[in-house]
This record gives sequence, C-alpha cells and structure tokens, in this order.
Amino acid sequence: MDEPVLFLGRHHRVLFHDAAAAVLIATQCYPDDPAAIEAAYLHILTDELCSADSNYKKSLTALALLNRPKKGKKMKKSKEKEDPLFQKFISDAKKLEEVQRLIRTFYSRLG
Repeated sequence: MDEPVLFLGRHHRVLFHDAAAAVLIATQCYPDDPAAIEAAYLHILTDELCSADSNYKKSLTALALLNRPKKGKKMKKSKEKEDPLFQKFISDAKKLEEVQRLIRTFYSRLG
C-alpha cells in the first residue's frame, strides 16, 4: 500500500489508501491470510490518525523502536513516569484493537 511513497513522499496516501484498494491489495498479496483485509483497514486507520495528530505519529514511531529486537541485548523497562500523550496513544491503540476484534467477528459471521 505504501509503495508510492518512493515517488510521492508523504503524499503517497492519495493512492491505495481507500477501502476498495485495501481489500484488493490484501486479497492479492495474502490470499490465504484471513486477517489481511483487517490489517489493510488498520493500516489506513493508523495512517489517518498519524496524519491528524503528529503526537500519534511520534508515539507510534517510539513504540516501534521499543518493540524492535536488539541484537544480544535485553530490553530494560523504563522506571520513569510515562508521558500523558503516550498514555492517550496506548488508550487509543487499545480502541483500535477492539475495532480489529469487531471487524474479525463481523467477517467470521459472514461466512
């Protein structure tokens, strides 16, 4: 979905970031994965959140860095108090997980 970033930069979302394109790409790239369509929709939702609020983008980037495995090093948990914006991000991420669960339930009942 993000392939156009190579030539459109941050404006790449004008292509392939709608529901129809997401379904088409997901089913073509991952035909045997029932969660592919759901992942494509979540990709679009996440991009929209990041575009609407730069703090989400910063938090998502920080979270990705935290979750990246370190070679030969164990990750230490931070003991300092977490930022309220990060707490809001975590809260909204949990809401996205709930949306994901609802989408999964919806599609499982369709057939």
